[in-house]
Amino acid sequence: MEKIKCTLLVDDDQTTNFVNQMLLEDLQVSEEVLTAHKGKEALELINRQCENGCCTELILLDINIPVMNGFECLKAF
Repeated sequence: MEKIKCTLLVDDDQTTNFVNQMLLEDLQVSEEVLTAHKGKEALELINRQCENGCCTELILLDINIPVMNGFECLKAF
């Protein structure tokens, strides 16, 4: 199976991000796993990754995150 180039985990709970990151790394399904705690931070990471030529291919997004919730983040994306 071909690996996902870049995965982004967006959750304000650090433990959830940590557990999901460890799971993805243990399963070796993604070459790179990034984390963000807020919607705006996630959008900035996505833009930065795309500028570097490695767009995020998978986003796991919590809906209840501070400042910009998951739905607002999706709309802005």
